[in-house]
Amino acid sequence: MMCSRAPIIEPWCPGSSRSSPPGVLHSRRVPSDCFLGIALIRSGRVAMLHAPLHWMDPPSPVSITCYQRKQNRMPPSDNFDLLILNGRIIDGSGAPWYAGDVGIEAGRISCIGRLSQATAPQIVDAGGSFVTPGLIDIHTHSDLTLLVESGAASTVAQGITTQVIGNCGVSAAPTRGREIYYGPLDPTMTRGLECDWIGLGDYFQRLEAEGVGTNVASLVGHGNIRVAAMGYDDRPPTPAEMNRMKELTAQAMEDGAVGLSSGLAYAPGPYAGLDELIELGRVAGEYGGLYTSHIRNQTEGIAAAVAEVIAVGEEAGITAHVSHMQPGSPRLGGTVDLLNTIDEARRRGVDVSCDAIPYTVGSTTLKSLLPPWACEGGDDALLERLRDAAVRQNIKEDTMTHG
Repeated sequence: MMCSRAPIIEPWCPGSSRSSPPGVLHSRRVPSDCFLGIALIRSGRVAMLHAPLHWMDPPSPVSITCYQRKQNRMPPSDNFDLLILNGRIIDGSGAPWYAGDVGIEAGRISCIGRLSQATAPQIVDAGGSFVTPGLIDIHTHSDLTLLVESGAASTVAQGITTQVIGNCGVSAAPTRGREIYYGPLDPTMTRGLECDWIGLGDYFQRLEAEGVGTNVASLVGHGNIRVAAMGYDDRPPTPAEMNRMKELTAQAMEDGAVGLSSGLAYAPGPYAGLDELIELGRVAGEYGGLYTSHIRNQTEGIAAAVAEVIAVGEEAGITAHVSHMQPGSPRLGGTVDLLNTIDEARRRGVDVSCDAIPYTVGSTTLKSLLPPWACEGGDDALLERLRDAAVRQNIKEDTMTHG
């Protein structure tokens, strides 16, 4: 999409008489404890990153890049900690980019406008490069690697300042006796990481103690919850186990999770029925959380799998999201029908959405291709089955049909 060039803007600072900076099409209410960052993008590559930056207090209807400050901060200061000059500003509001400068004080954007006469100990000449809010990656699996490489260099290098972890039913916590649940992930990626946490609260404390290079929001994984409550058994939960899963979900939300994720292709996720997911979704919804799902099937059964996510959202009264909705053979090209299904649900009031992988193949482990029954009991049980030639043949046949 081509954006028209906008003129250099007059200075705008929070608290000014102008309700929002020029070009802002809409506003939103944001919590006072949110964070963001700012990225300088030159020739398609991140040239500079400044993160995190704080939303201004108190919370008020503001645009995504502009902040409400106390009235005694007007008129704006000419002295900043950091100045970004001659930028093409994309503020995240949906408006076209506009030419301008950005002034930052104490880690906060305090002014946007013509600031060439202002001073700062650090001045960056954007030279016409794009200046944007730090990017938000809504689907990562950095839960454990953040404890190995807390700087998150590979993430920051892409201009990402906020990442959402705990996707696909796999989160850092809760754990069963401090035993990490990896789901489809490779345990070797943690390089011998020692797990000393049980709940998300413990995990967050360790993350904060070690420091982290980005802002982090975590979903709680259904896989973690089910393993902690009943292991890898391929069966419905008993009433006591269901209550335990609801307790674990509530505790994770109390600890700061932003919602519940499921990985219905990764054991023990496939063993959960719709009723179980709805019940846990209701718990997350009581805390204002959302439900995201790596669906059960992305080939022949993808329509039913997407319908299941919609059902959880509708029955639990919770925002629902289909993670990487990617129809595979023989449903290649079926996205239009799936989007029509989602649109129909939205028309009747279900808050449901989806995302897609920007390439034509998936990105997961070979184990995820196996039929769910082969993974019952965990990796040791799977390896035992694979050593039996007859069972191995059954796995091969069922993988072609159900994997």
